[in-house]
Amino acid sequence: MILQRNKIQDIKLSSLTKISLKELKAYILSIFLFISFLPWFVWKIYPIVLVLCFGLYLYLFASSGRFEARKESIIFIIIIFIYFSVIRINQNFNGWLLINISLFTLFLIRFEDNEVKKDAFKKFAKLTGFILIPGIVIFLGLNIFNIPDLGLIKGRSIAADSYQNFFFYIKYSDPHYKIFPRFNSIYDEPGVLGNICVFILYFLNFDLKRWYGKVIFVAGILSLSLFFYLSAVLLLFIKRITKIKHILILCLFLALFYSVTRKNELFNKYLYKRVEITKDNKLAGNNRTTAKWDVFYRDFLKTDSKYFGVLGLDKKSNKNYTWVSSYQIFIYNYGIIGLILICIYYYYSFKSEINLFMALSTMLLFILAIYQRPFILEYNYYALIFFCGVAYLRQDIITNKRTPKFNSLYAD
Repeated sequence: MILQRNKIQDIKLSSLTKISLKELKAYILSIFLFISFLPWFVWKIYPIVLVLCFGLYLYLFASSGRFEARKESIIFIIIIFIYFSVIRINQNFNGWLLINISLFTLFLIRFEDNEVKKDAFKKFAKLTGFILIPGIVIFLGLNIFNIPDLGLIKGRSIAADSYQNFFFYIKYSDPHYKIFPRFNSIYDEPGVLGNICVFILYFLNFDLKRWYGKVIFVAGILSLSLFFYLSAVLLLFIKRITKIKHILILCLFLALFYSVTRKNELFNKYLYKRVEITKDNKLAGNNRTTAKWDVFYRDFLKTDSKYFGVLGLDKKSNKNYTWVSSYQIFIYNYGIIGLILICIYYYYSFKSEINLFMALSTMLLFILAIYQRPFILEYNYYALIFFCGVAYLRQDIITNKRTPKFNSLYAD
């Protein structure tokens, strides 16, 4: 009887340990994801915090026991690791370390328990919403009240301007922001916040019933990020393509928004004129490259280096990189082959978790993101947000049956 009772206690303790380990991993992953977007308070210590988060997660991952992986996944991972790790071998130690942490994160998160990833995404979304609330209040309040700041902080790059620090909001000193203020929360620019908001809203299925969904939606609007507006409208249209009522509401909202703001000089300058097509068939608002870079990149595409890149040449060693943030940087560093490898890996991973329609729409979000922010390997947030987000989306679809009816035609 005593022996049986001890066995029952051992089973309960074992179960509790497993649950606690999963919960702990979810917390670590959510913090890992949060700092990967580089909020202002980790700018000076990012490598240290990154190594700590990764080391702790690696330990917990190893402690969780066995994991299942398909043979083809392992082979593909080995190919990607050799390709990108060897390419970066000529970099300084810090650059090489960061890129390999990113690669290991990419592989580990692929085989993490879906429950852990789903929980991590939810925690990250709530944490983001919680931090955004006081930031939004301060941002709006500065137009009415004189709110004291905590001093000035320097931007991440040497050439960056300073920010007024209100802790939950850092106010950029750019003169354009004084004319037409844009909300950037705790990040160095509004575009980063726009990316985060689109990522979270997409994986929440644009469900604004949750309090943090509403907050994140408002933050995205206040960021005045062109990426947020275009991506949100496009992805929302795709997700609701079979629901005529939703499409009509969306179209009516866009028509009303345009009719109210089209005569506003600031909206014309910073939003509508940016989506015009120039004589060169380019987007007028494409500020991801410079004229000097465009010439340099055209010449680069004429060489054989375009296939495998320039062996991870550090962007600081090339003056043409200044103020450039485009997918072209990734091709320049890792080549067309490298971009194809990464895209195939992500798509294959999406397709193994969700049906074809959802995998394609998620891949569209991935492509839209790297079009303007090509830091797929430099930072960890791509791997963490997409794999954790897909796990949450998968569970949301199963639980609430949110997938459009015709999607079943594409289901596995």
